[in-house]
Amino acid sequence: MPVVIILAAILAAAPVRAHHGGGVEYVMDQTAGPITGTVTLFSFSFPHPYIQFDVKDADGRVQKWSAVMQLTPTRLRTRGWTRESVKPGDTLTVTYSPHRTAPYVGFARRLEVNGTFLDEGV
Repeated sequence: MPVVIILAAILAAAPVRAHHGGGVEYVMDQTAGPITGTVTLFSFSFPHPYIQFDVKDADGRVQKWSAVMQLTPTRLRTRGWTRESVKPGDTLTVTYSPHRTAPYVGFARRLEVNGTFLDEGV
């Protein structure tokens, strides 16, 4: 019986051990931006919602960006977010922590949609 209890405890803890902090993928002590682009996709899904958006560089070339959020959809709903908070075609301005290896991916810190402040620390 003690073996079953120990095994159950190990299995119950597995999801907790598997989850990672943002510092694994992002340089959390740095902030970059703001950058502004046009939303192409808003994925309001678990475990972390994200926004894909196009940003034009100085030469007019389009860069495909993604901004990942720390909070889950459940936590964002308590702050007033819905699936309609961000829509394709919206103008998005993001301040972010840069990804360690992907130059066009950021950990969202502050968001504005169509010039209106939406949230911070998301």
